Amino acid sequence: MVRQVGEYGLLDSLATAYIGGGTPTMLAPHDLGNLAAAVQRYGAIRELSCEANPESLTPDHLAALRDGGATRISLGVQSFIDEELRALGRVHTGQKARE
Repeated sequence: MVRQVGEYGLLDSLATAYIGGGTPTMLAPHDLGNLAAAVQRYGAIRELSCEANPESLTPDHLAALRDGGATRISLGVQSFIDEELRALGRVHTGQKARE
């Protein structure tokens, strides 16, 4: 999809891009890195952010995003209090978020 949009020139003036909405870190690290690199190829991107959640973010994801050109991680930590996290339906704990 990124390739098709890019080939039509719809990303030419894009300076900021955001990969998110649906926990992209559920993708395999290699796939996520390839997605970030594809976005970078088609625009004059200065900031490429990626949403991540503590329960699915790994060192391999971080390396793949860095290699793909991501410049920012938006870490989805709504709270560090376990009771609040459970009420929100989050699967990570406050300690996991701190790690």
